[in-house]
Amino acid sequence: DITDRKSAELELARARDILSDAADSINYGLTLYDRDGRLVLTTRPFYELYPNADKIFVTGRTFEQGTRSIVDIGEAILPSGQTKEQVIAERVAQHKRADGTVTVRRFPNGRVLQISDHPTRSGGIITVGTDITEQTKIEEQRRTSQRMEAIGRLTGGLAHDLNNYFAVIMGNLDMLAEIPHADPEATKLIAGALAGVERGASLTHSLLAFSQRQPLAPRMVDMGGSVTKAMAPLMGTFGEKIAIECAIPPDLWPVNVDSEQIESAILALANNAKEAMPGGGTITIALRNLSAGSDDALTADPVLIEVRDTGSGMKPEILAQAFEPFFSTKGASHGAGLGLSTVHGFVVQSGGIIRMTSEVGRGTTVRIYLPRAAVALVATSGQAKAPASASHSKRILVVDDNELVRTTVAEQLVSLGYGVVEAESGATAVILLEREGDGIDLVFSDIVMPGELDGYGLAKLVHRRWPNIKILLTSGFTGGEVDAFKEQSLGVSVLRKPYRKAELASTVRAALAT
Repeated sequence: DITDRKSAELELARARDILSDAADSINYGLTLYDRDGRLVLTTRPFYELYPNADKIFVTGRTFEQGTRSIVDIGEAILPSGQTKEQVIAERVAQHKRADGTVTVRRFPNGRVLQISDHPTRSGGIITVGTDITEQTKIEEQRRTSQRMEAIGRLTGGLAHDLNNYFAVIMGNLDMLAEIPHADPEATKLIAGALAGVERGASLTHSLLAFSQRQPLAPRMVDMGGSVTKAMAPLMGTFGEKIAIECAIPPDLWPVNVDSEQIESAILALANNAKEAMPGGGTITIALRNLSAGSDDALTADPVLIEVRDTGSGMKPEILAQAFEPFFSTKGASHGAGLGLSTVHGFVVQSGGIIRMTSEVGRGTTVRIYLPRAAVALVATSGQAKAPASASHSKRILVVDDNELVRTTVAEQLVSLGYGVVEAESGATAVILLEREGDGIDLVFSDIVMPGELDGYGLAKLVHRRWPNIKILLTSGFTGGEVDAFKEQSLGVSVLRKPYRKAELASTVRAALAT
């Protein structure tokens, strides 16, 4: 009998080893409890997920004892508003039901586990745990991308409409300022109103930057020189408590980027770092070349700009919203919360990638990857130099679906001495051109208009059918589409709304002189 018992025990141990080995080969964790609720088996994946697994998964212990160990040791993030006892009670109740209900558990080390409980034929319970950390990251990135895209569309459209309104206000204020006023206070009030409109226009420019629709002037840029130029004025203004360190190698690859925008981005990141270190610390700006596929390079042969601080850092929920417009933890008195969103929009619009990591108490790191320049771009100027004088016998066709904008522009042009014809759409403009095209010298059209013929389509049509007519486009937002349009050599200039009357006059004269 003793021999038979020992043989049976050996066979049982061998069967347990085979079962354990098979279970360890599965890419998800298993814990098996017998009909008395005692732990019988734990597979390797669970040991890899829990740093203190040896103290948690002890053979013979009940599920409640193991769960209490997990909570007491601190290897589970408690849901907001729940006590330890509530969490333990809920998890034990779910385990006892063993109905396959799936829950998601997050760990302090960043891992995410999907857990479910199932009954066995012998009356026991088997708990299945699947590591879904990577899938969760991908899904969160997808949701973030979709949210950012939706916000970008909203803010871009909002900025476009605001710029139309600002164009009307600015245009009328400019004309009002030209009227003699007996009371000098009136001139001050007009100047104050214009200053307010310009501040509003600056805000919409930031919104356009976030939505990747701002006008850029890319050119071949030495990133080391740009960073040095951006940081120079800050060296003596951050105070003795904050040290600024720059690591700029001499052999950096050039990039094609808007130099003013990249300098503004560096300044914005440096100021954010300063705000995160009220008690002092170190800001490090490091640049380096990354070959495709090396390190964490995210674009082919990028130049990496890394801005690190030793500040307070951000919680994960704050970090997840850091690039969203109007999101700020500093309060309303510290600005509109557009700094990081503007940087994000500029980098993406420039063909780059921006990433941010942060840890509470240890600081934040922002990495910008800009693609290495293959061919230098020709620098573009936002303003063409106007000739000293212009003929005021010219006629201009103003095309804009917004009646307020169209009327204001027409009045400004008439006050400048031009003859003006108005059209509320691309289709109407074509009818007018077919009727009196020989008497039109310039088509001044909004880019974004309803109907089949927007500003771009109208410009192409005019260039083909009436090649002697000059073209000037305007828009509340412009961006990469304008650069692509210029490449077609149609001789098209673009005036960004809102604009001052003097800027309108200069740009129109330059367009007519081309």
